[in-house]
Amino acid sequence: MSRIWEAVETLSPQQRAAVQLQCREGLSTKEIAAVLNTSEATVRVHLHRAFAALPPPRRRRPMTTHPARPADPLPARGAGRRGARGD
Repeated sequence: MSRIWEAVETLSPQQRAAVQLQCREGLSTKEIAAVLNTSEATVRVHLHRAFAALPPPRRRRPMTTHPARPADPLPARGAGRRGARGD
């Protein structure tokens, strides 16, 4: 079980149900409200409080490092344009 789902298990029953229905089942707040027999506003409060209580997600490191980009082959802006209009 991942660190996040272990933390979800520590939430209140209402918060845990709302998070699981939204994240695992993909239900909307309206659908969650119908399942839990409550209002959409209450579902939004449960979700807000639940996500505030959960640890922040870890940032992933890049899988590989990319080599430095080669120099831009295009000339600098305005370079090589002298006389382009017949000046």
